[in-house]
Amino acid sequence: MATANIDQEMEPALNQNEELLGITPSRRSPHGGVSRKRKADRSSWKQSVRKIQRQSGKAYKNTKGEQMPKRSIVALKSCRNCKFKCSTNISEIERQIIFDNFWTLDDDGKKHFYSKTTENLEKKRCRTAAGDNSRRKTSYYYSFFVSNTQYRVCKSYYLSTLNISKFQKPKKDLCDTCYEYRNIVNASNEQTDSYNKHIKSRNDTKTERENDRQNVDSKTAIVCIDLENVLNLPRANVGNFYYKRKLSNYNLTGHCSLNRKGYCILWHEAMTGRGGNDLASAVTCLLLKIMADLDINKFILWFDSCVPQNRNSFMSAALCEFIIRYSQIKVIEQKFCKPGHSSIQECDNIHSQIEKSLSAAEIFSPLGLKRAIKNVNRKKPFCVYQMQLGDVKSFSVVAGLSSYKLVPYSKVKNLVYRNGLPYHVFFKTSFSDNYSQACINKSVKKAASTIVAKPLNTNIPMAACFRASYQSISVAKANDIIS
Repeated sequence: MATANIDQEMEPALNQNEELLGITPSRRSPHGGVSRKRKADRSSWKQSVRKIQRQSGKAYKNTKGEQMPKRSIVALKSCRNCKFKCSTNISEIERQIIFDNFWTLDDDGKKHFYSKTTENLEKKRCRTAAGDNSRRKTSYYYSFFVSNTQYRVCKSYYLSTLNISKFQKPKKDLCDTCYEYRNIVNASNEQTDSYNKHIKSRNDTKTERENDRQNVDSKTAIVCIDLENVLNLPRANVGNFYYKRKLSNYNLTGHCSLNRKGYCILWHEAMTGRGGNDLASAVTCLLLKIMADLDINKFILWFDSCVPQNRNSFMSAALCEFIIRYSQIKVIEQKFCKPGHSSIQECDNIHSQIEKSLSAAEIFSPLGLKRAIKNVNRKKPFCVYQMQLGDVKSFSVVAGLSSYKLVPYSKVKNLVYRNGLPYHVFFKTSFSDNYSQACINKSVKKAASTIVAKPLNTNIPMAACFRASYQSISVAKANDIIS
């Protein structure tokens, strides 16, 4: 009896210890012991099963719960009159073998299959009327391999045999200069020269970006920065919300090459707008967040070519002040993409993830937006920072105290700021050119901007807070947000 009483007294303590150790009733074996924790079987997950079924052409349910039918060869009305003799060269049995082999490949294998069976070559003839300009510059060639022999086939036969849709090249966000030149009937020498310069600048920018992507210096952070489209709050699946005025929220996104991490700097219209001064303040916050994660001494910043937001004296004043305040940073470089040919796809990818995640979310406040963006990528969460009033500085005032007009901001492709040379900005108007320099100290004569840069022991004015309180929004918008 005494032993039984002791066991009863110790049972609550044992149960409490089991709870602390994470031993749940489901982990108890039938014999009273503790069973081994199960291992995750990724192949049995619904997402993995759905992916395998889709890749193999079997019937499956997509993420929306819609039933997708099984893949099978699409029957053609007639391909006997085709100039490539598709039906004659390839029998129905061989066609079925091609289909079966194709749908045993995974997504990477299918991409390799496309690269082997399709070619994009210059067109051999023009069918437009004399004097008309043809926009088509190349032709696609499709083929199948049968018994190690390659047979060219028409596009309809190729798509129907594999049961895939047409290859669609995106038609939006095209370069204005390239599109305009391609539609000119008879281009003049001047137009051709201008277009060739545009293409050369595009290629130089692409080469510079690829070189930066291959950077192996652990002390140099390659950061691409872009402002996302305005995020309006509140947002919900309610019909009346569409007609209500909403609070505009801004998200400056950055991606760092060293840790492959995304950074988001948030603020709303009651704090400030999205002008050059506001973007310069947000970039400063972004760089501080990256410095908190990494031990670096150099920044290379990639922006788009928007002059009012990125290529201006406000941004230069902010980066000059940043490099003075934080002496461990020796060099900051600004590089700009060619208009119409973006080189900051990493930011576009982050924006796509955010938009896809928020499309099905209901968010009612800036704080809710911050939480939602933090949960967008659960494997590698973004670093999200909500700006405060003290973070917005008056860099426009500081820029007015220096001669930044000596820098041709509308033409520059590269700007460099060096620690120890606070009054000198180095710039290029083309990545293939040599650096020029501008002395922005108003107390120095303009002719001095061409001399060799020397450190100046002059007190640099620092930017103060832009405003002490939030700015008001319209009464009508406030009423709509409250309602």
